Formats: sequence, structure tokens, C-alpha cells
Amino acid sequence: MNKTVHTQKDEDELDLRQLITTVWRHRWVIAISTILGLLISAYVAYFKPNIYQTTATVEVQVKNPWGWGQRSAVNVALTGGTVSSLATETKIIRSRFVVAKALKQVDFAHHYFVKHGFKLKELYKKSPFTVELTRGYGIFFTLYPMDENRFRLEAKLPGGGHYSAVHHYGKEVRTSHFTLVVRRKPGDKLKEDHYFFRVDNPRKLPAQLSGRVDAKPAGKRASIIEISFNDTVPLRDQEFTNALAKAYLEQNIERRTLEAEKTLEFIDSQLKTLAENLKISAANLERFQRKNKTIDIDKKVERLSKELGEYEAQLATLQLQGDILDSMLKKVRKGKNLETLTLAGLGVEDDSLAGIIGNLREAILKRKELLRDYTSAYPEVKKLTSRINQLRQIIIQSVGNLYHSIREKEKFLQAHMDKLRRQLASLPEDQRNFLALQRRFASNEKFYSYLMEKKTETEIRKASTVSANRILDTALYPSSPVRPKRKIILIVGLLLGLIAGIAYAFIRELLNDKIYSEEEISEATQVPKLGVVPLFPKNAPEMVVLEDPKSAAAEAFRSIRTNLLFMNPRENGQVVAVTSTIEGEGKTTICTNLGAIMAMAGKRVIILNLDMRKPTLHQKMNLSNQKGMSNLLSGHAKLQEVIQKSRIENLDIIPSGPTPPNPSELIGGVILPEALKVLRQHYDVVMLDTPPVGLVTDARLIMRLSDITIYLFKAGYSRKPFVKLMNELYQANGNKGLGYILNAFNPKHHAGYAYGYGYGYAYGYGYYGEEDKKGRKKKK
Repeated sequence: MNKTVHTQKDEDELDLRQLITTVWRHRWVIAISTILGLLISAYVAYFKPNIYQTTATVEVQVKNPWGWGQRSAVNVALTGGTVSSLATETKIIRSRFVVAKALKQVDFAHHYFVKHGFKLKELYKKSPFTVELTRGYGIFFTLYPMDENRFRLEAKLPGGGHYSAVHHYGKEVRTSHFTLVVRRKPGDKLKEDHYFFRVDNPRKLPAQLSGRVDAKPAGKRASIIEISFNDTVPLRDQEFTNALAKAYLEQNIERRTLEAEKTLEFIDSQLKTLAENLKISAANLERFQRKNKTIDIDKKVERLSKELGEYEAQLATLQLQGDILDSMLKKVRKGKNLETLTLAGLGVEDDSLAGIIGNLREAILKRKELLRDYTSAYPEVKKLTSRINQLRQIIIQSVGNLYHSIREKEKFLQAHMDKLRRQLASLPEDQRNFLALQRRFASNEKFYSYLMEKKTETEIRKASTVSANRILDTALYPSSPVRPKRKIILIVGLLLGLIAGIAYAFIRELLNDKIYSEEEISEATQVPKLGVVPLFPKNAPEMVVLEDPKSAAAEAFRSIRTNLLFMNPRENGQVVAVTSTIEGEGKTTICTNLGAIMAMAGKRVIILNLDMRKPTLHQKMNLSNQKGMSNLLSGHAKLQEVIQKSRIENLDIIPSGPTPPNPSELIGGVILPEALKVLRQHYDVVMLDTPPVGLVTDARLIMRLSDITIYLFKAGYSRKPFVKLMNELYQANGNKGLGYILNAFNPKHHAGYAYGYGYGYAYGYGYYGEEDKKGRKKKK
């Protein structure tokens, strides 16, 4: 069976262990973020004022809103049906006009407060004093009671100034910024140390409060509107909601009363003219009778004259109706003052036309009310404008048909009247004149009585005008707030803090290209792993394998020693080079401890410090650096002269020696290969402490002379792109003779790493099987 090829994984791929590790590594940031989110949400939940809501329900008559006849199919289509009418009514309820009417019953301008804990509590209708303010709206005042007659008034003035002065109750306080009078309520005591108050501009309140009014249909087909209002004071919320419902009904009555008033104006103008005509006709008849004492009229002639008089009265009524329709037609065509258009009380009987006129007037009034709050481009206003234009065209057509019908009736009556006049033409002149005067008086009297009857009917209708709508349920006192949902705020704050902390952790992880775990290396390379060395504590000795041989770090070096034997089973003269990408990754520490652990196992080991630019090996081993590799490679010293014994048996050291000007040339010369050849014969392991491979070319030259190259990474210090450089070296070396070590690995940065990579080490330097002071065994 073929060997499975291990493919390189994408370095951004995160498995479950990596996710847990990321969270664990940033656990304190996540914890702090979560606690901070909870504290902020608790602050918001505490200081956010309670919002109360109550609801009143109003039944709206939308099928026949003006009470004239039955709505035709065309009328229903044009008015848009129940849903459209309800939508318009809800807009009217929220209009500034209706809100302003409601504000006449509820005081929303004056606000009085006391300190309640860390918050302010409003005293609606419970303040022991009142304020009358004419200038200085919106200024927040503080009142300090002093005695029964005096108080101190303080305020932050617009522009950053501060006001403080003593005043008397009931006396006017006038400054350049405000004018007010504070009056005490009889019998009420000022128990608090200080009070706060603010007076808002009454003119701006309708616009401010209309946005807080919610009016919506109770259902899709229901003719009921629910009126709701939100406020921080439950009693004021209840009172204003009920006042709003009442104001809506009142404006509805006012709209209906307008029709009767306009009708009465027209009738009064007609009665004034007709009364003068009646007076003149009566005087003419009386004068004629005095002049002509007795006039005998035949009964047949009298019957014909009476019939002619009735026709003349009918003709006068038709002419009046024709004039009304003609005036109405001109008015509708002009499109001005159509809200006063009416047929009621004028003798023109047409239920369908009356209903359409009512709908037109209703649409116009609603459009005017909406235009107080919205522009002509608002969708509901545009819809009403379109409906008004459609209704106008229908009215023009209907009135034209009625006008034509009346003119035809006039012609018919005129023909009958002409026939009767011809029959009466043969009478003597005095009889004809008497009958004409008598008919004119009777016609005027009858028409006057007709108009007086219409006036009485209209006055009764006006006096009995009630709203077609009614309040079904008044608003109740809201006992508990609807907002804020404090538990939800706390939960959301907790979750947002947690999410923010986790997001921060993963963003940091995405932006951070440092290596923290062995998996981050193994997923990006085919180079074999030699081992993982845990992080040394701050007070740990440099030679941990010598000073603390039972520690987890010492065990890690033993494991690396074993892996090196498997990697290259050569018995004697094994050359091992230790390199890294940059300085500071722990090459010398790994070299000394690895060399020492091998020497302690009976191997003859020598360490050569080839990092001649920044040597530290002699310092760690407490040796002289006067002679070393630089002297040997430059030909100024022999091999035996530069070898120094260390304090560890079987471990010899060749320090770097004085820093030369040309380390690369010395390393690339012929002396180093010759020296290694000799050393192979006398030592089991020759270790080379090389310069960083990513900074200079020295290490690449040395790697060619070694049997095994150890590539070193330091957790939390080395970067992920360093693995790419190691892969290039591995490929250049024929995919052999190279292994890597992760140095300074910190298990605390990784969840689930109580046990290490198969070596049983934990953080620190505990002894295997050894009990601590509390009697617990250390982890193995």
C-alpha cells in the first residue's frame, strides 16, 4: 500500500481545537469585555426612564361617513373602501391639529422633578409649587426652598452662563434670558431640599408629541382604531390618550357642523330677498284692492288662476334649484372652496350626488389636515388629491345632468303656464291684474314658507349634530412600564460584550502571524518534528537538564535526543547544526541543553559556536572567548588550541572567538570541512551553533556540512512565514536531514494542553511522581 502523502493545509483553516485555543489565549480579554458589556447594560437599564403605554379604542363609521343615502359601487371604489378611510383617519389622529386640541386638556409644558436615588422623578400634578413662564423655554432650573417666602433659583443659561439668586414666591423674576413667577400651592409643603423644573414651548409641543402618537386599525377589516401613546408618567399617559380620542371626535363634529352653517348662510340670503319681494307683492295687492272695491271673479277663472299660481311657484323653485346647480357647477370646475359644497337643505334631492359631495368634502378636509404635517408629495396626500379630482369629475357630470333635467321641467311648466295665460287673456283688464297680483303674492308667500321650513330643518340638524364615530374603550391607567425590558438589556449587554471579546480575539488572531503551537507548523510543512520544549520560567537555570534533570523541559530534551537517533542512526561523528530564521529564537540555549543531555547519556559531544557576529555560547558556559572558531578558521590557531572543557563530563566547547570582519568567508573556506572531518573521528556528536539563516548566508553554507539540521521556532516570537523559508531549505536539501523544534511553548495559552505532545509535561518544572506541598501528584 502506497504511503499516504500529507498535503499542506491552508494556514487560515481553523479546527475546533484551534478555535478553543484562540478563545483560551484571549480569555482575560473576553472576560473583561463580557463584564464591561454587562456593566454598561446595567448602567443603561438603570438610567433608562420607564415608558408607559395605554390604549383607547374608537369606532369609525366609514361606510357612509356623511349620512346621505346608500353609497354606490362607484362611490365605494372612489373612496378606497374601509382600509383607505381608516388609514386616513389614523393620519388625522396623529396630526398636529388634533394633538393641539388634546393639549388644551393636558399640561405637557410644565415638568417638575425631584431627586430619586441617582435619577430624577417627575411630579405630575404633585408639585408643591407652580411656575408661570413667558420666556426661557427649555431651561432646566433648580429651586432650593429657604423659608415660607423665599427660595434660591439656579440655572445653566444658554451660552454657558450660570444664574443663581434668591427670590420671593409670587414675585416676577425677570432676566435677559427668562421671565417667570413661582407660586406655592396652598397647604402643600416643600419637603425636599431642592426641586427641578422645566417649561417647554407650547407652540412646539404638537409637533413633538405627534410623533409619539400611535394610531392603527384593530384589524384588517375592522372599523376600529386603537389610539396609543407613550409617556414617562402613567397618569399623564392615560389622560392624554383619552384627551386625544375626545379631540378626534370633536374635530369630526366640527367638520359636520360646517355643512349646516353654510346651508343656513345661503337660506338666510334667499329669505332676505324673498321677504322684500313678499312685502312688495302684498302692498301691491292691497293697493289694487283699495282702488277697485269689489271685483267678481268667476269660479272657473279663479280655479285657472290658482293653477297658474301653483305652476309659477314650481317654476320659481326650479329656477332656484337651477341657479344653485349652475353656481355649484362653476365652483366645482374652479376647484376652490369645495369644502363648503352642499346640497342639504337646498331642495335639490339626489341621494347619490349628495353622498359623492359629502365624500369630496371629507377628502378635502382630510387632505388639509394632513398638509399641516406633510407635504403634497406624501403618498397619502397624493392619494387623496387623486381621489378629489375623480370625485370632481363625477360631480360635474352629475350636476350637469341634474341641471339639464331641471331646465327640461322648466320648459314643460312654461308651456302649461302659457296655455293658462291665453285662457285668462280674454278677461277684463282689472280682473287680469287682480289675479296676477294675487298669484304673485301667493307664490312669494308659499316660497317663503318653503325656505323657512328648510331653515328650521337645517337648524335642527345643526343642533343635533353628533359624531358618527364613538369611543368604545377609554384608556386605562398603565400600572407597569412597557419599556425598557431591563432583563433583555442585561442579556443583550452580556452577549454583546462576549461577542465583542470573541471578535477581538479572532481579529487579533487573524492579524497575528506569530506561531504559538506545533500544529501551526505541522499544518504548513512536511518537515518532521523533533520535539517541543516548554517555556522556561523566569527564574529557571540556563542549563535546565543539568540543574533540574527531572523537569518537563529536561524530559523534552531527552525526547529530542531520541528522535535525533532515529533521524540519523549513525553511531559516531554525527554533525548536528542548529539554526533559526532570526536571532532571539533560542539557538544557543537549545544547543547547550541538547549537547549536555547527550553528554549525560555517555556520548562524546562538542559544540562549535559558528555565530561569530553575536556570540553568547561562552557566556552561558562560563568560558573564555579569547580563542575560538574565528582563530581556527583564519589559520591563527590549531584545533587543539581552541577546544575547551566544560563543567559537564564528555562535553567540550569551541567558542566563537574574537569577532572577525568576514565571518561568511571564514565559514566558506576549506578549514571548516577539515576541522569537522577531524572532530567526527574524536566525538560521537558535533553540534554547530549557527547564525540565523534568514539574516546571513553562513547557515546555508554550514547546513551542507551537517548530517542533521535542527530548525528552531520560538512560540509567541517566530512568525508563520518563517515556515516557508524552512520548506525551501528542506526542498533544497533533497527533503532529508532537516527537522524542527518548537521552543518556549506555553501550555497556558492553549486550552486542553494539561498534557503535552506525548511527553507528559506540564507548565513549569514539576517532578514526575513527586507530590507537592498539598499532597497532590504532579501531572505526568
